[in-house]
Amino acid sequence: MSRFTLCPDRWYAMELFGPEFDTEVRHYSPILATSLSAPGKGSRCFDLSFFHAAYPEGVQDKVYTIQTIERSNHFLLGKVVGTSRLVLLMELSDQWLSRHFDKQALSYLRSLQIDSAPDPVDRYTACLLGGAIGDALGGAVEFISRSAILDRFGPDGIKDYSDAYGGKGKITDDTQMTLFTAEGLLRGRMRGVSKGITAYDHTVAAAYLRWLATQGHENRHVETILDGWLFKQRELHSQRAPGTTCLSALADYEGEPGIAHNDSKGCGGVMRVAPVGLFCWTFKEDWGITEVFDFGVMCAAITHGHPSGYLSGGVLASLIFLILDGAQVGDALNEASSILVKYPGHEETLDALNQAKKLSDSELRHHEAIKELGEGWVAEEALAIAVYCVLVAESFEQGVILAVNHDGDSDSTGAIAGNILGALHGTRVIPGRWLESLELREVIEAVASDLWSCRNWSSYMDDERQWDRYPGY
Repeated sequence: MSRFTLCPDRWYAMELFGPEFDTEVRHYSPILATSLSAPGKGSRCFDLSFFHAAYPEGVQDKVYTIQTIERSNHFLLGKVVGTSRLVLLMELSDQWLSRHFDKQALSYLRSLQIDSAPDPVDRYTACLLGGAIGDALGGAVEFISRSAILDRFGPDGIKDYSDAYGGKGKITDDTQMTLFTAEGLLRGRMRGVSKGITAYDHTVAAAYLRWLATQGHENRHVETILDGWLFKQRELHSQRAPGTTCLSALADYEGEPGIAHNDSKGCGGVMRVAPVGLFCWTFKEDWGITEVFDFGVMCAAITHGHPSGYLSGGVLASLIFLILDGAQVGDALNEASSILVKYPGHEETLDALNQAKKLSDSELRHHEAIKELGEGWVAEEALAIAVYCVLVAESFEQGVILAVNHDGDSDSTGAIAGNILGALHGTRVIPGRWLESLELREVIEAVASDLWSCRNWSSYMDDERQWDRYPGY
């Protein structure tokens, strides 16, 4: 069973139950969730800010603190803290609307739904910023145990940036390679609109070779063209514990993309592929979900040759794409899993995802459930830990904090969870304190915007500045 999840900028059906309600009092309404956050009143509590549409003029920014009583794959039942009311939240369906409202009210409510459609650029930005935040938060504790984290930061673990790599809010190789994945896709797009033909596997591999150069390493076989706007970002020329498999596989790359000549299933393949889901959704009319999955596999397989190492990349790319397309996390996970099972060597990844879903419905404490999933050093474990945290989280903040406070690869699990939660919730749920000191924030935001606006590119002759930014050789 997958869990019903509330997301900002989406409409839901709300029903209230309490002693003050009688037949003359309207106790049901479509609501537009505007933000969700953890108020610090317990792990099962969250603040829900919403637009209350059933009032004559609507009520903006109404806030309930809700304590979850039960959550299934179809509904959330909770108590409105400080009142005697119970609240039931469900997906907003035409059947529910027709049962409660007349034709005039239905026309008004549906016009509101159209006007409040989510902004893709906001979701793209939140996806990449969310990943960078999880990366930066987890980077300070990547190589220490959970017990050591609690000793250092207190019983709730790390909740804010700590000093790492010369400062606070510093990204690691996870975000570096995510940005270069995006660059490879964008340069592939530029090549396509300018020359009429493109090969994304080659342009992504070439982008990874530029990342390799930022780490002070050279490829032994292929000339690396060190140009473009991203390569010029000084902060990216820093070694932030780069994965040995990524370094060695790219140093040995012979110019023909495919499955790397190693048996590695480290998480360095999956942690960088979120831009694939974004890019494919920009051109969603041209991409089927199986093609999106294959695209994610391709990007991860350039460096990681074990099926679990690259199939996890296909799953993550598909999850991002499906969430942007409006799917709930559980439904997106089920669809991605149905594609995963068609590939040889899928068993480890599928088992890890199924375990994450099972544990998300269990009564185990979160840190105990995460421990059962592993430490995240290998791809299927990192993906499963991130998925578990997304499924159980009541807010973006809670999900990211859960994803980094464990034994193991905290920056990668934090990055993947942040990518998914960002795509799911948008930027308004990201705490300002995490954005203020995030390294390369403006660069990340610019890349996110480019992943959406590239659909309007036509030719380098129309905008030479865009060519200079993403040369499409």
